[in-house]
Parts: sequence; structure tokens; C-alpha cells
Amino acid sequence: TPPDLEAAHVALDAAQHVAGETESGTAPSRVRIGLLRARLAALENDARTERMHLQRVVTEQPEFAGMAAPALFANHRQDGTQDQALALMQSVYQRQPSFDVFDAIFQALSKDQGNAPAWHFARDALKKQPSLLGLDRLLQAQLQRPKDGDAPADADDAWVSDADATLMRSLIGKHTQRLARHACSACGFRAQRFYWQCPGCNAWETYSPRRLEELEGN
Repeated sequence: TPPDLEAAHVALDAAQHVAGETESGTAPSRVRIGLLRARLAALENDARTERMHLQRVVTEQPEFAGMAAPALFANHRQDGTQDQALALMQSVYQRQPSFDVFDAIFQALSKDQGNAPAWHFARDALKKQPSLLGLDRLLQAQLQRPKDGDAPADADDAWVSDADATLMRSLIGKHTQRLARHACSACGFRAQRFYWQCPGCNAWETYSPRRLEELEGN
């Protein structure tokens, strides 16, 4: 059965009306509605409207930018303007760094420009804001690089050996799995993905968009 897109529009209009009249939790509500509107536009093959909603989430609620970033990059790839998405996300990351935005930029660089630019970005970001999750991505780029000499030219940028990179990823693996989780502020339930409604206690909008490593580091 195909989705009832018109009914979805009506439901989102009603949700937006309610969200606009409430004072508590309005930011997460607006983000959720914006992401759903973007998804609905994508189903309708309306790339322009999808981009508008995604950009609004990124610019108006930058703490949730990581949730919109993958779809925004995919949207821009449709017309070859992914550099615009990259510039926007890098600007957001400089003002309000988070792992999900970091990861979206890293994955986009790796896909569109190759592992070396992704490695450079991860290394520079780690110098400013060290994290095990970021280190894991840096080692990922190290291990996925082409074996025909796609390594940084400067001596200070020399790749670690593949054996060392593999060992380091294995050593931090359990820690990164734990630190990459989200946690409910009401009951403490932890999950690998972000939930608008906690599956542990059913409370709404109790998850921070930030991962445990970021929350524990503050």
C-alpha cells in the first residue's frame, strides 16, 4: 500500500500548530517536524523543499544538525553541489562541534574527495577536540586508504603503520561502542540510535542529540 502523503501533510500541519503553542520542548518538536517534512518532500521527489527543511534544521537548531546532515549531503549530490553542504556543515562544526556533525563531514569527504582529505579533517579536528570516537574515524581512514602511496607528504603527517592502526582500533573498540550511545535523561536507558520517545520509559524528548562521550566530557 503506498503511503498516504496527503494525510501525512495534514498530520504534520497539526503537529506544527501544537508545537507552536507549547513552550516546553519546542526545539526538539520543531526539529522532528522539520525532518519529517524533509522526508515527505523526498518521497514526493521535491528536492528543493527537502533541502529547505534540512537547511532550516541545521541553521536554526545546530545541536541537531547531525541528524539532518546525511540527508542534506545526499540531496546536494543530486545536482553536484555537495561542496555547498560541506561548507555549511563545516561552519556549523566550527561553531558547535559534535560527533555526529564530525562524522557526517568525515563520511562526505571520504565519499566525495577520498580518504586523504577525510584523514586530514579528522586529524585537525582531533587536535582541537580530542575524542575516542574521532580517533576511531581517523584510524578508519588510515586503514581504508589506497595502498599506492595516498599518504600525506609531510613528515609530521606520516601514517601510522597498518598494524598499529588495527591494534589501536581493537583497543578502543569497546569504549567507542559505549561512548557512541545516547542516554535518556529520565530513566538512563542507553541506545545506539537517537529516540524521540524513550523505549525504556516512553517519555518524549528526553534524549540529548549528543553522544555519551560528549556529555561525559562536559
